[in-house]
Amino acid sequence: AVVSTQSGHYGRGTITIICWTFIISWVPFLVKLGLQTLKMDVPAWLYVVQIEMLSLNVTLNPLIYTATNRRFRNFVIRRLLRRKKGGRIPKIQAGNVREVKATQKDSFLSSSEMKSFS
Repeated sequence: AVVSTQSGHYGRGTITIICWTFIISWVPFLVKLGLQTLKMDVPAWLYVVQIEMLSLNVTLNPLIYTATNRRFRNFVIRRLLRRKKGGRIPKIQAGNVREVKATQKDSFLSSSEMKSFS
């Protein structure tokens, strides 16, 4: 029997969002490919839409991960802030921001990187 956990359910939601974003982003390319295969004229605007949608997909993926994964979000915040010795970083939970000290246990950073920030 499969035991359902809150984090497992949360992960499925992230994967679902990522998959749908991927599928929607590739639709213009697949339409263009289908038209070319059938030797039909491809409208010029479809090329533009294709490029824009694929670029949007590349842009949205990190934003989706940041919005839906607490560990990834904390990692990105740490990297962006590049805290100084003894500094604190904001931790975002359920819409509120509070200051917390980072520990190696809940970090993506290596020991040497953590020492440089501590």
